[in-house]
Amino acid sequence: MQFSDKDYYPETPQSVKILNWAVGLLLFIDLLWMIL
Repeated sequence: MQFSDKDYYPETPQSVKILNWAVGLLLFIDLLWMIL
């Protein structure tokens, strides 16, 4: 039996994309609060 790294660390581009979007949104809101 062979085990590849992807079995232990499956790639989840969807989750990463959502996470980056959420962080970007938080930074954007923080920036708006600084301006206002």
